Amino acid sequence: MLKVIYLAAMLLLLALFFRSEVMSVVAIALVMGVWLSRFWLRRVERGLRVSREVPEMLAFGEEATVAVVLNNRSLLRIPWLEIRESVPFPLRMATPAPMVVSIGAGAEHRVTYPIRGSRRGWYGLGPARMVLGDVLGLGVVRLQGPVAHLTVYPLVLPLSALGLPASLAYGPLRPWGIAQRIEDPSRPAGVRQYVPGDDVRRLDWKSSARQDTLLVRRADPTIAPETTLALAFGKGDYPQQAAQDALERAAIVAASMATALLQRKLPVGLVTNGVDPLSVQQGVKVGFGKGDAHRRVLLGTLGRLSSGSEGELLALLQTHPLPWGGTVILIIADLTMELLPQIVALRMRGQQVALVLVEGRPSGLALARQQRFPVYVVDRRGLPHAERSR
Repeated sequence: MLKVIYLAAMLLLLALFFRSEVMSVVAIALVMGVWLSRFWLRRVERGLRVSREVPEMLAFGEEATVAVVLNNRSLLRIPWLEIRESVPFPLRMATPAPMVVSIGAGAEHRVTYPIRGSRRGWYGLGPARMVLGDVLGLGVVRLQGPVAHLTVYPLVLPLSALGLPASLAYGPLRPWGIAQRIEDPSRPAGVRQYVPGDDVRRLDWKSSARQDTLLVRRADPTIAPETTLALAFGKGDYPQQAAQDALERAAIVAASMATALLQRKLPVGLVTNGVDPLSVQQGVKVGFGKGDAHRRVLLGTLGRLSSGSEGELLALLQTHPLPWGGTVILIIADLTMELLPQIVALRMRGQQVALVLVEGRPSGLALARQQRFPVYVVDRRGLPHAERSR
């Protein structure tokens, strides 16, 4: 546009020097064209609204459609608008090509393209780089659209696919999947109606007489149903030569175990020394919860997780409140003598401790068996299997 202004100025000077009406008309026409172009661009730029329609979450391998919505709220037509979209490589199904569109006054145009969640992570879509041109082709305006974020969940496998048996030795579960709620008589919790099979010694005769029906005494269980997934996700928690692969497998194990426990309607929490980009705190703690909403919270957190500080997981667990009789599933690289005292301390706090070793070695397995910890191994070849403590 500056070149056109300089040309109009030169023509105007030449028209004055040569006293040429033709040059004067051309110079004035150029000036009017430049003014009209700037007026047009300013109006449509103010009236252009750009938004995105992006799912907040994607399951691993799930496909979705992203829409860039262009809304022209001005009274002038947008002659042409070039759009170049930026899509992270793990979400691409095809390389997005530049698009040129024309949008009428008060009209809306949608640019859509498919994506696929091929890798766990937290991704930003955009910004869309746009070039807005006028009807005369004398000027352009460069714009940027908003950035939208989405989370791709980790891959969730059935426990059999992970090589871990469906009936694990953690939580208040019997091998056939029935909740094992052993009640503690020293922790009374009211009364309930008698059902055939109840021990007659637990009958509360006074309450039964008042209610005119048989009632038995209730007590809180000695084993809490809460399970804490403790995920090592630090930069130095895994061998350097296979750290990225080990971190991804650890996230898969955590997501799969959380899903399996929630399907059994058991409360699950998460503690990890990883970093959540949506949190300003070091380390991530997700409280106990049940149901599909809590599953989405856990999978979303695991999807966004990036590696954090080394060696802070057990320190986080020391300050984290754990219910007496609950279960802690430690997902770590391997069991070593350096970690053993802190893990034994969890047992001293009344926790049932199970170990999942992502990079387990024979020495770690032997140490876990010696301490009578249930231990499961996800090997470095990507073919997980279970090692039950004896």
